[in-house]
Amino acid sequence: MVNDFAIAGVIFEGDDGFILGQFSGDDEIADDIFAARGDLFSVPAKNGPTRNLTQSPGTHDREPAWSPDGRQIAFSMEDYVAKTSSVCIKMRRDDQRVCLDNGGRRSYLPIWSPDGKWLAVSDHPPEGPRGIFLVSVERGERRRLTSNTAGLDYSPAFSPDGRHLAYVSCPGMVSSCDVYLLELASDLVPRARPRRVT
Repeated sequence: MVNDFAIAGVIFEGDDGFILGQFSGDDEIADDIFAARGDLFSVPAKNGPTRNLTQSPGTHDREPAWSPDGRQIAFSMEDYVAKTSSVCIKMRRDDQRVCLDNGGRRSYLPIWSPDGKWLAVSDHPPEGPRGIFLVSVERGERRRLTSNTAGLDYSPAFSPDGRHLAYVSCPGMVSSCDVYLLELASDLVPRARPRRVT
């Protein structure tokens, strides 16, 4: 089952700390994208300059994820002054970003559904349990997929056909986590309770 889930992120540890990156899914637009020093950077796979894609003083942009067509980037934006965390979407060649309304939540670790219409995010609502939520890219609608009343659910990953979602669930301390698998219907509504696989 593990082979059904693409692991696209790459982490390097250097003098500046951790750098998280992901590769574009489009062979014609084969850039790598990395988060470093609070911004997102695009690095051509073959030739060309590194570009700062976000240039956002005052916020910390991280956890980039290419859309399935390689034309948009979803990422987490942490504003330490306002003490908020949002999921934003940026077009590949555009300086504008759209941040999805999070209603005071802390949303992070976005991952695209295979059809590019939804983002699965780890979410910490101001009230209620933490969990994995789906967020509509077009409408901003939120739909809860998991609930963790005592701990944390994070690192969602869709199967290529979008019919399963794997994620990490920690009942309390992060050191005692397991991977769970959630079966989804074609409209991404859960079909059964999550099943522990580790």
